Amino acid sequence: MTRTLNDARVVRLLMAGMVAMATSGVAAQPQPAAPRAETGRGAATARDARALVSSMIEAMGGVERLKAIRAVRVKAIGYENHTEQSERPEGPWIVGYSQITETRDFDRGRVRHEMQERSFFYQSADWTPGGWVYSDGVAAMLGPNGRMAPRDAFTAQQAEESLELGPERVGGTALGAADLRLERDVVYRDHAHAVAAFTWKGFPARILISRENGLPSAVELTRPRPESVFWGPWGDVTFRRVFSLWMLEPGGVRLPRTTLTEWNGVPLSSMTVDEIEFNPMLAEADFDIRPEVKQGFAARLRSSEDTPLGRPGQAPLEPAPGIVQIRGSWDVTLIRQDDGVVIVEGPISSGYSARVLDEVARRFPGAPVKAVITTSDAWPHIGGMREYVARGLPLYALDHNRAILERLFAAPRRLVPDALARAPKPVRATWVGQRLAVGSGTNRFELIPLRTITGERQMAAWFPETKLLYCSDLFQRDPKGGFFLPQMVSEIVAVAAREGLTPTTAFAMHLPPTPWAEIEKAAASYLLPPPPAAAK
Repeated sequence: MTRTLNDARVVRLLMAGMVAMATSGVAAQPQPAAPRAETGRGAATARDARALVSSMIEAMGGVERLKAIRAVRVKAIGYENHTEQSERPEGPWIVGYSQITETRDFDRGRVRHEMQERSFFYQSADWTPGGWVYSDGVAAMLGPNGRMAPRDAFTAQQAEESLELGPERVGGTALGAADLRLERDVVYRDHAHAVAAFTWKGFPARILISRENGLPSAVELTRPRPESVFWGPWGDVTFRRVFSLWMLEPGGVRLPRTTLTEWNGVPLSSMTVDEIEFNPMLAEADFDIRPEVKQGFAARLRSSEDTPLGRPGQAPLEPAPGIVQIRGSWDVTLIRQDDGVVIVEGPISSGYSARVLDEVARRFPGAPVKAVITTSDAWPHIGGMREYVARGLPLYALDHNRAILERLFAAPRRLVPDALARAPKPVRATWVGQRLAVGSGTNRFELIPLRTITGERQMAAWFPETKLLYCSDLFQRDPKGGFFLPQMVSEIVAVAAREGLTPTTAFAMHLPPTPWAEIEKAAASYLLPPPPAAAK
């Protein structure tokens, strides 16, 4: 029998929060994918959206059983696709694996997420501990030996979504929305689904409810993500949490044991719960965040659009006269030529690009910006390119990166429009497919597609007069002072030999000017036989 929630029950359900089967995973290649509308069904104006959502809650065990869950602790295994860091946007992707213990306190809106991780980026076969805590609107990182540090606003945002939009609480959240309504039925994963739509914190949300079993198959939320340097560039991002492996749990509630998360239609993480405990004993110390950490969180930027130019306390470097490298999390290089300035790289955000342009005007008064060059496809590397398009500036980019850049320039920005969304302009782009000269004079340079393995979607810039070689993203220092990934070092040395280059100094997006001899020496060392194993 189907019951309809009265208003009091709605309030209690909303106050109780939700049980979410989600990770804090991130990145996936933006390619919006939506369920297709089912033919033959109208806009369902005659249906009662509240009754539909109430029936969904009943299929999960009913409001009384759900509101009785005041906290939950799960143990799970999961994975995350590092799509923004992989060689190709469409995959195969680098994968990280995790073992998770997560405690969610619905009464007080708190989350403690502990995990052991293994990932290629750790360069270790050992499990690395980590995690975070969300309490009182503050997110803190869990470090070794109980140490804490401020986490970013993106983590806090995801925790809040996890506490209000997961399977057990999303029904109450929807019923509490003034604009709850039914949209046209859709076919999702080959099954008919009703769609309950509503607004949550000013952003559109949807629940896809199976017409066959009455359970929610997925929850969607569309919102801008300026808190994230990975997702901020993509404008209105649709996050979808897909539920499966529904199980009857103690106490008579049904919950999904497996959850897949998709961002703009691409799967990025999954988690399977193998142990669940309702209303566990909660230790206050597990959620306590020290005052200094709270202060640090409050001081952190809330938007990548507000990122200050450069790195605090570090002056720009000048590897040659008129060539200025602005150091930061992602470096930008200014090149003064006889007829203007070329900007190399457009990272982070439109706001950051605006500050780069201000710096050009300050440093080179009266000199026009003649072009902007982007040398790779990593999302933080291209995050500020929309601003340059909005300013009508010519762009140079690798031919392999045309598709991802065109998606970036066409990304929807209806919720929070930027300059390009408010006043669209055509893209003035040169898609570089072979060695190409740019400018004249002392600081003339040539763009060179790398066409290597890890550098497949990158290009270098060679300055023949000053013997400088800009190496895109192929160089980073490791914690021991060497270079990250021998493969990358070997590739740029091979490119120099292939193209007949004779550099004396190299620099890159994450590398200050460095003697080329040091790079050659590192590449040669990787070809030596490994030392004999130590006797046990």
